[in-house]
This record gives sequence, structure tokens and C-alpha cells, in this order.
Amino acid sequence: MIHIYKDFEYISEEQFFQLISFKHCKSSKSQKLMENIFRGNEKIMSYCNNEKSVILFGRTDFMDSETIELYCLKQTGNWAGNEIRYILYVCLDWKNDLQKMKALENSLCQLSIHSEFYRNW
Repeated sequence: MIHIYKDFEYISEEQFFQLISFKHCKSSKSQKLMENIFRGNEKIMSYCNNEKSVILFGRTDFMDSETIELYCLKQTGNWAGNEIRYILYVCLDWKNDLQKMKALENSLCQLSIHSEFYRNW
């Protein structure tokens, strides 16, 4: 299941890292660790595409549960110097699970082809 958040008030990458860490981490210690990992490895853990979308990958060892979330920004934002309108946050345990990999593939494909569809959902 993909959770869709419309009209998200995006401010900055830092704010988004804090939101995701606060929302999903198991403890305040893991929250701080996850924020530091996001900050230190942002180029590895996130990917911007030419469809004005960014994909951010979380680590399941710090999180409460697995999730795929799509944030449709209320206004165009900036991520690492790129203009964005969508943030797809993915936190899945990939171990031997092709269904999860297929769910991610479908999400990314739909986001790149029909991104406005999610905004109007």
C-alpha cells in the first residue's frame, strides 16, 4: 500500500529528514541516528529524476515498520539543487521478497509516467 499525502508543506531536505525520522523511528536515539545517516549519505540514499521527483530510501533497522509514502508538494521545492514536486519515501526490507521489489518498480514507473494522477487522487 502506498500512503499519499497531498499538499505537503515542504520547506527543506533537513525538515523532511526530521519529519521521516520522527514519524517512523523506534526511539529518539534511532531518530537522531537516522537523521545523521540521511544528512551524511543524502547523495546515496536519495535520487532525483527528471520528472521533478525525489526518491528517499530509509533503513529498516531504525524504523518501526515498512512503508511507501508519496508526498505531493503544495509548491515546487528544491532538493540538492533540483526542482521537485514529489517525494517518494521507501522503507522496505528487501530480503528475498520479489513482491516488494515489484511494488517499488510499479510505484516508480507510475510516478514517472503519471505523476499528476497522484496529485488528483
